Amino acid sequence: MVLEVEERRHGKTWQESSGRVLLTVRNATRRWRSGDRFEATIRLRRPRNFGNPGEFDYEQYLARRRIYCTGYAISDKPWMRLPAESHVSWREHLRLLAGSTLDQVASPELRPIVAALLLGESASIPPETRQRYARAGVSHVLAISGLHIGLVAAAAYACCRWLLSRSEQLMLRFNVPKLATVASLPPLIAYAAVAGGSAATLRATTMVTLALAALLLDRPRHWYASLAAAAAICLLSPGALCEASFQLSFAAVIAIIAAGARVHESYNRFAEQRLLHLTSPRRLAVERWFVLSQAVTTIALLATAPLTLYHFQQLSLVGLISNIFIIPITGMAAVSLGLLGVLVNPILPGVAGVLLGLCCDFVNVGDHMTAFFATLPGARLNLPSPDPVDIAAYYTLLAMPLVRDRRVRRRATAATLFLIAILVSYSYADRYKNPDLRVTFLSVGQGDSTLIEFPSGQVMLVDGGGLSTTFDVGRRIVGPLLRRRKLRTVDFLVLTHPDFDHYGGLASIAEDFNVSEFWTNGAQGTGGRYLAHRRRIATSGVAPRVVLRGFEQSIGSVRLRVLHPDSSNVGNRNDSSLTIQLSYAGESVLLTGDLEEAGERTLLHRYRTDLRSVVLKVPHHGSRTSSSQGLIAAVEPSWAVASCGYRNRYSMPHPDIRARYQSRNIRFLRTDLDGAVEVRIPPRGGIAFEIGRRWRRSYNAAHSVRPMGHIPFRLTGWENAA
Repeated sequence: MVLEVEERRHGKTWQESSGRVLLTVRNATRRWRSGDRFEATIRLRRPRNFGNPGEFDYEQYLARRRIYCTGYAISDKPWMRLPAESHVSWREHLRLLAGSTLDQVASPELRPIVAALLLGESASIPPETRQRYARAGVSHVLAISGLHIGLVAAAAYACCRWLLSRSEQLMLRFNVPKLATVASLPPLIAYAAVAGGSAATLRATTMVTLALAALLLDRPRHWYASLAAAAAICLLSPGALCEASFQLSFAAVIAIIAAGARVHESYNRFAEQRLLHLTSPRRLAVERWFVLSQAVTTIALLATAPLTLYHFQQLSLVGLISNIFIIPITGMAAVSLGLLGVLVNPILPGVAGVLLGLCCDFVNVGDHMTAFFATLPGARLNLPSPDPVDIAAYYTLLAMPLVRDRRVRRRATAATLFLIAILVSYSYADRYKNPDLRVTFLSVGQGDSTLIEFPSGQVMLVDGGGLSTTFDVGRRIVGPLLRRRKLRTVDFLVLTHPDFDHYGGLASIAEDFNVSEFWTNGAQGTGGRYLAHRRRIATSGVAPRVVLRGFEQSIGSVRLRVLHPDSSNVGNRNDSSLTIQLSYAGESVLLTGDLEEAGERTLLHRYRTDLRSVVLKVPHHGSRTSSSQGLIAAVEPSWAVASCGYRNRYSMPHPDIRARYQSRNIRFLRTDLDGAVEVRIPPRGGIAFEIGRRWRRSYNAAHSVRPMGHIPFRLTGWENAA
């Protein structure tokens, strides 16, 4: 819920305050509507990015909505409801009436979908429903789009024209089409106000309004001019250009305007050559509808493909087929009935209930069809995320058929293909010919996840983090980062021990990436979450492989050793965590999982003289029960990296542990404050660091500081690390 704050309590007194808070309630027992007022005690925090390279900028996303605080509540039972404001706008009144009717006629599974279709309320749609519609290529059905606005305008115009045409006097004295145009504007604007101010809604409303105005003024319709006006209105909102909805909406419409006319002209020439309008007019009507609808779908898919990959890292080719069946049912029939029900609800609630019930029936049919298409092979393609240069090259090549000068088109196409070949070659060389060993400690909150990219091109992921069952770290954090790195496969998936903050995101990686091997220490976890994890791993087709002390493997020129545990101390506790040492070019990196003092003593007993490593992954997130003096002395790291969550309730890393490292002049990094930490070891030796929230610096073989130049990461605000 988005809250508008009125007052806050300081001590025993209330003080007037203002601002917006994004509040998440885990177990909501009451239905809250816009305009409700309540008093509650809520712990607030500042929204914060994780600090991984190429991640979704959550801070800026909320800032564009004037939200600078977030809150979390377990339940809304203790909240005290306050008297609502006496004045409720007509817009909110209409939404409340529609919501109440939907509560009566819609099932709990369908209500979020219908509310998103008709009222733009998409926050309550379950993640699995979003995934299902995305896999089927019909995600746009769940949002108020230009199709809805066009339907309202067309339906209002048709109804008004039919009613006005019933009067012979009006037909003789006035221009009925223009009167119908004027009469259709209020319903259009009313629906746009009810639906909200998304980029797609503003764009479609502006374009349709300008088209109707052109009809009134006997002016030709210039779609590019109306599109430019719509873009100017949308850009009045700060940061609108960065919104995925703005980019996707305008990219699709620009492509449809540019290429749609050419497709229409080509089909008309085809029909005239075969005299279809004389020989088979019915076939002509059906063919025209099919060709033009498929052309619009294909054009929109091609135009939005790179942006979809950039924002969501997935693409659905099934959408070319699914839209033919689902759009007429869900996007047209259901929306038409539902919108009519919403508009007549204040006057004829009984009729509105019937119309909204029919709308739910059509949505139910469309939802079942969506589930079918989502299960087809190739429904979802998980592809690497393109860079801005890749996107620019793609759009340049896509626009070439629109260039009428053949010579210019050939030269521009050749130059673009040459640029694409360079980009592909560079990406391939960086992926498979990079001589550096890259170890990235990801920022995944209170959990562990380490990405290892070997010089041979193989990839290993050690642990996958895990925050909660409702926030999939693998799909929301780790997976997007892998695709930003242009990675489609993970050769080795490693689970150090069966704690949720280590295995929570691994199942999604196994499902979305081609995993060859899954290493574990053989321990079995307990509880429903671990059983669900095991089922998903088994379904993905990856067989676990137990690796214990003494296991060694050369991956390219990197030597990998498992130092702990052995078969005598395997268990699901922290002290049985897989401990892995990577050695390359005379340098070593030691990954310790969640080892504590007992496990560290066992490790020291066996490898006291063979643990030296330049980088140490701090055991157990820096808890007081780990990082013993003996381990630190045996490893002698120059760098220590602690993976932990920001202001976590365990107070990790503990101040005593930080002081223990710093007393030995060991540089101490932590993912909660520093973000992702990338370590690079070149074949000539030495070590280089790239830190998510700080300046980039490198270190030579002696580990003395040497600045690489002014290459800052984006800084969205200052924060006191203390």
